Amino acid sequence: MNQTKVIIADSDIEYSRALAKALAAKETKFNVVLDFDLRSCGRDSLSKSLMDEDTLLLVDKERKEHLTGTNVDSSKILGLLPVGREAKKRTGFINKYEGLSGIMEDLWMLSGHRTGREECLPRLSVSRFIAVTGGAGGTGKTSVAIALGRELRLLNDASTLYISFENACVTEQYFPPFGGDKSLNDLLYYLHTESLHHIADHMKAVLIEDAYGLETFQPSDNINELTNAQPELVRKLIEQVVRWKEYSYIILDFQLEATNRCHWLLSGCDCVIAVDDDTFAAARKTRLLLDHWQRRTDTDPDKSVLFVQNKWVEDKEELIVKDSKRHYIEFDPESFHRCNDRTEIEMGRRFGMGVKKIAATIRKGN
Repeated sequence: MNQTKVIIADSDIEYSRALAKALAAKETKFNVVLDFDLRSCGRDSLSKSLMDEDTLLLVDKERKEHLTGTNVDSSKILGLLPVGREAKKRTGFINKYEGLSGIMEDLWMLSGHRTGREECLPRLSVSRFIAVTGGAGGTGKTSVAIALGRELRLLNDASTLYISFENACVTEQYFPPFGGDKSLNDLLYYLHTESLHHIADHMKAVLIEDAYGLETFQPSDNINELTNAQPELVRKLIEQVVRWKEYSYIILDFQLEATNRCHWLLSGCDCVIAVDDDTFAAARKTRLLLDHWQRRTDTDPDKSVLFVQNKWVEDKEELIVKDSKRHYIEFDPESFHRCNDRTEIEMGRRFGMGVKKIAATIRKGN
């Protein structure tokens, strides 16, 4: 396994020791090293320490500011700020008191960006991760995610897993009743307690599928335990999923927010699908949140995001001229029905050309 060397050289020695101990115990991806001599060494010595591509340095605010603009590769250096609000506004700085999970997320994203290995989500198989998200609720995002999952499943018999991070669990609306007594909550408990000896049996016991072969996890009492799960637990879950079965596609359905968890999920995906209903509020909120993600991760949303409009428009030719970069859920009476000026999928039928075109676009990226 490729490890990223993380050198901690903050001026607060006790904090540095505590952070190093916590990181080393929680994340095997990082090779954590304490080096207090780097706090005052010259630029040449510092540049030599950072020659390895897989090396990151955590220092205090003053040291980071002093090194910016010098011959030292400052993109490998993270400044630790004691004020979270200031850290969010400044590139190359993180909040030193945002908690271990938040610091780990920032390190995962920076490491993946530096090395070209986006390992926010595990790359242990051929699985492609697809995020279906949006800044506003009620745009039909989950319906699009489910329809896309079914369409991808039907393409060349490609195994597909749907994972919802939504607060309101809607699995029962799309999947048949499940008669087992195990749920996602049980699986997360086994992962949390590191009881991995029979993980394959636990995985098989909580997975359900619909008539199209799209798979998902059985929820417990309509509660989605993944909504508030810690990032390391989510990462462990997906890691075990791809170890257990090589899914062709894994679809992640979640609300777009200006949070570390959201940035972490987005940065780990091969494709991001942003859904809106063409209302000004929904489109603007989605755009603002994607811009926030871009600033935090140095990612260009226009190159990595498929923008989808889930609203029926009569004149398709005029629509294409209006914005050729967007995808549109086209009205198909055999697959969709109108509901309050929004297109909804029929649960028991096939899908319209809009979803098929999105699936075809994703397949081209394979």
